[in-house]
Amino acid sequence: MDSAELNQRLENFKRACIEQGCVDANKDVFIIQESFPGLKPTSFIVNVIVKNEWLKDKHHRTALKELDELLYKTADNQTLENILTLRIANVCDASFTLDPIKYSILGEISA
Repeated sequence: MDSAELNQRLENFKRACIEQGCVDANKDVFIIQESFPGLKPTSFIVNVIVKNEWLKDKHHRTALKELDELLYKTADNQTLENILTLRIANVCDASFTLDPIKYSILGEISA
């Protein structure tokens, strides 16, 4: 699986994030990076670019748990197997500098 296919497979996750108000429907939602650049096949890091308003009143662990739950509800097993890390990120400026806030190795967040 390549990043373009992963992005397509995450469409239901994107819609769920938009419905929950976590992300802006009119902007890029994900920045997908290879976990091990140059190694094929590789797993991916999915950076979810969240709205500051959605994140500001939440503990980052709570926000990440909500995103993890949405991902598991909306993605199939093959998609999940190709994601090593899910990160909460926000875009700081117009140049799209990625500001990683918190991340989760999938499956390690417990209730």
